[in-house]
Amino acid sequence: MPGHFELVSDPDGGCRVKLIDARGSELALSAPYRDRKAAVRGIDAFREIAATAVIKDHTSTAPSTRPAPTSLQGNPPGSHNEDIG
Repeated sequence: MPGHFELVSDPDGGCRVKLIDARGSELALSAPYRDRKAAVRGIDAFREIAATAVIKDHTSTAPSTRPAPTSLQGNPPGSHNEDIG
């Protein structure tokens, strides 16, 4: 079976969306939605965005041996916004 979305109840009311892969593993869990109708709209938006979205890599790179410029000091590693592709 291919991957799928699951609507699940949220303990605080409303519902959430789980993205499940072909092996049954959970890949993502949404923020809570007010109701099922809102969750389905969220799934529609996810599908539209995922079909054309670029990957932005926020992982840290190899440590630098020189200090960061003053304007970047104090920012966590990987806080840059870099497009891949």
